[in-house]
Amino acid sequence: MGGLLFFAAQVVRAAENSQSLVRQLAELGDRSTGAPGCSEAADKIEKAFRDLGIESVGRQHFLLPVTHYQPAYLGLKGRNTPIWPIRLDALSPQATPADGIEGPLYYVGRGQLKDFNSINVAGSIILMELDSGKNWLNAPMLGAKALIYVDRGPTAKWFFKDKRELTPLEFPRFWLPLSQARALFGSFEEAPKHPMVWLPLGYCSVAVVDGGEFREKTSMPS
Repeated sequence: MGGLLFFAAQVVRAAENSQSLVRQLAELGDRSTGAPGCSEAADKIEKAFRDLGIESVGRQHFLLPVTHYQPAYLGLKGRNTPIWPIRLDALSPQATPADGIEGPLYYVGRGQLKDFNSINVAGSIILMELDSGKNWLNAPMLGAKALIYVDRGPTAKWFFKDKRELTPLEFPRFWLPLSQARALFGSFEEAPKHPMVWLPLGYCSVAVVDGGEFREKTSMPS
């Protein structure tokens, strides 16, 4: 009976240690390969094994190519605000030029094609909701230079997974929490847009008989 109680106590302690470890790992933030949180996570996991009384714990070291991002900033009215590049392209690192990217900034909501109707997208930087699926592809297709996702949180992992791209597309994408977007742009959802749409105009063709041959002259719209 005593041995059974001792075993039960070990199970309870292991469960408590596991829950504590999960919380500690979650607090590290980015734990992808190459990120500072990756090595910190390895330290915590090794310690957790040793705390369970497991002595044969070791590490295997190997080289692995990873994409490494430098800090990125959004410059507006002389103020630089940190934004975070996100690893969404499997083949291209989505690098920006050394002197950065400059252009007008437009908010397009969830990024459906109709949301781009009233703006001149070519050469711009797009502000788009993170909850937008694959609509980000509309931005480079229309000539935008880069895209910044606005995250209203709390955000499930799937919102990032569904934006991964397997083709070598050079199009930088960044992440910005809603609180910082508000501090920078205020109520950006209500910003006015200047309409630029296609309108159907009526034209007519006038046929003139001259020496047995037709010549056409297009009139101005009435």
